[in-house]
Amino acid sequence: MASLSRGRTIIQQNLKITQLGKRGQIDEAIRVFNRITHPNTVTYNSMISAYAKNGRIIHARKLFD
Repeated sequence: MASLSRGRTIIQQNLKITQLGKRGQIDEAIRVFNRITHPNTVTYNSMISAYAKNGRIIHARKLFD
């Protein structure tokens, strides 16, 4: 049951990062990302996309590398 709960939580956090990035709230997206203890591939992709959409290409590249 714990893994199901964690799975839902990470999905919700990934969606939150995506939405914040789309709204231009990159600083809040960074805060959400930094609070995630076990980010997955989708989490990283969401954050990279948020950086890129908000013109922070260098940050996106650093996270990718």
